[in-house]
Amino acid sequence: MNNIEYKRYKDLKRQFDFEYKGIKLNRVLALSIWNWANSSSLKSILKLTKSFILKYDFSFLVDCEKDHILYSDITRADHATTFCDIAERVKDKYAIFNIKDGLKKCTAFSIKNIIYSIYVVFKSVKGAYLKKIGYAGYVCMYINTIDSLYKLKISSASSFVAYSVVHETENLLAQFYRSKGARIIGLTHGAQFIYKKGIPIDCVNYENLHADCLVWGQMTKDEYIDYGISEDSLFVAGYPKNVTVKELPLDVTLKRCLVLLCRKQYNESNLSLLQMLSSFNTQYQFYIKLHPSCDSIYYSQICNKYGYNLISKDVLLVDCMDNRKYDFAIAVNTSSYYEILTAGIPCFRYEDGTYDLQSGDEHDKISDKESFSNAVAWLKKVLEDKTYDIIRRDLLDYNLGIGIDKYREYLI
Repeated sequence: MNNIEYKRYKDLKRQFDFEYKGIKLNRVLALSIWNWANSSSLKSILKLTKSFILKYDFSFLVDCEKDHILYSDITRADHATTFCDIAERVKDKYAIFNIKDGLKKCTAFSIKNIIYSIYVVFKSVKGAYLKKIGYAGYVCMYINTIDSLYKLKISSASSFVAYSVVHETENLLAQFYRSKGARIIGLTHGAQFIYKKGIPIDCVNYENLHADCLVWGQMTKDEYIDYGISEDSLFVAGYPKNVTVKELPLDVTLKRCLVLLCRKQYNESNLSLLQMLSSFNTQYQFYIKLHPSCDSIYYSQICNKYGYNLISKDVLLVDCMDNRKYDFAIAVNTSSYYEILTAGIPCFRYEDGTYDLQSGDEHDKISDKESFSNAVAWLKKVLEDKTYDIIRRDLLDYNLGIGIDKYREYLI
């Protein structure tokens, strides 16, 4: 079990354990700390020095007249859609801030903040001189932003709900509104579980969670409790997207297969699956759906090599949820496995031993040519005897919270 990246992250996060005006900076910076600890080059870190004279602009919060705030500045299109589905439920009570194009930055020059950020980083953080200059620049930007937040005449609120309370700017606002007496609630954007091997950056979703949290299904709640998060702070709110679980088609031929790849960090897993499936490309038609982080040009070459159909990156997952186009699917390390099941498309989980496999049925795991053939044979049988739908609906109930909708109950 190789969790070196996670250990590097935890160690660097401990070094950033300092506060400014009551706001814990290592919670705000968690995602950047992961990248600094594991992947950022010196050149990219040095680019952060321009941040010494920047701040985020939150002036739009001044005119907020409602006592409850629902906020997101996540720019991914699929997440923006999920956020809108939740916002629609509570828009009569909440001020909705959906910053889909990202927050604006503006100039903010403070000699005092520059000196302080350099001092606190050089005092607390290990590493090369030049790297610490870059870190200090980024810290200074957030110190400038915190100063600006407290100078703005922003009203207090009863509730501040963040789409992703563990992300940088949303975490900053959560801590700010908590200091003004607000209840802080975080939402989740998937069926999430605790990683034990090959721990990815996703661990920040629970490792950096310091708020009440609305999860999709009971599975995520159980996982978070096992990790050590208080049960009293976790609430099963249900699957937030407006979707009806579609019936399985009556005459499935199992010829057209949708392949859901995961992010670029797992390129080796993606490629090993695509290579394995090439042995079956005369029996099946494979349609490859990339994760937004994947290099479409590179994967286009792979698909041309194996004779696969590459789906345009402009096509969202929701656009693929059509069981008239696809007979079954394969998911690589993604909670899209559950979402595609709602569309009436049976799905297998690919396992290569490098990551924790999400919860599913014991028969729908594939890892090589033999297990793929066995899984297809099993699927044909359970589709014919009508038992697959029972398996599917049990999975969706537990993992996604299908049929549960308690967002208004918990947020109002």
